[in-house]
Amino acid sequence: MASLNELSYWLNEQRRMDRVWYVKRLSANDTLASGSHQAGPYMPKKLLMDLFPSLQYSGKKNPRVTFELRLDSCHDIRDVTAIWYNNKWHDGGTRDEVRITNWGGQHSALLEPENTGSLVIFSFQRQQGRDVSLCNVWVCDHVTEEDLIENLIGVIIPGKHIIRSWDRNCFEEKNKTNSCCLSPENIPEDWRNNFPTTIDIFKKVIELIPDIGDTVDERLIRRRNCEFELFRNIEKNIEFSFIRQGFSTIDAFLETAKKNFAKKKSTVRSFVRASS
Repeated sequence: MASLNELSYWLNEQRRMDRVWYVKRLSANDTLASGSHQAGPYMPKKLLMDLFPSLQYSGKKNPRVTFELRLDSCHDIRDVTAIWYNNKWHDGGTRDEVRITNWGGQHSALLEPENTGSLVIFSFQRQQGRDVSLCNVWVCDHVTEEDLIENLIGVIIPGKHIIRSWDRNCFEEKNKTNSCCLSPENIPEDWRNNFPTTIDIFKKVIELIPDIGDTVDERLIRRRNCEFELFRNIEKNIEFSFIRQGFSTIDAFLETAKKNFAKKKSTVRSFVRASS
């Protein structure tokens, strides 16, 4: 079992501008638990076409790209293959999907049945205009690891996923129709001088995620993720502009850090009162 320090180091290493994260919980069909002959984590076609552009431009039947996959949580390295099964466009068939194969079957630490339900991060190293050649993977084997990740990007429920591009301010959720990232010009004017209270953020979240569709549980989770995203977005747009100006003395830096901590502490207290 890897330590939390190892995971923290790994997360910091993977939070780079050239990285794209695909985060989900492994289903029985993803692992060997269901006995499926196509065992291996499902990934959206749109994502894989974006990461492997040569697939869509090859013009070939069932084009494929081989790349290196490093399962860092289990110290396993192997070559896997992204394939676009496209007989719909060649033989009048019906298949039009992109899958990753050659996971290793029973020899793959990733596909072990006991990993079903575990949180996993696929960190693809994007290359502008070229196919991905490397993907680092971390499979959580303890709830403390999952908590560390979900505190960073939000709660991941079974059947959903998050795609996170670290060259952007926001992340994208599957089936998400509302963005909780506000552009600088859309941040309320009074929030620029006084950091919003929890109640202010609650009201904005409800505005962004209205009572339309989803079950109650799904809506609560979406709003929780939205609150986290909105808070980080506001913090970055408002506070980072001051930080980028730099500090002439260490005392000035410490004073700014103390003020930001006080704002967060006040927001947490307001949240506790509002939830009581």
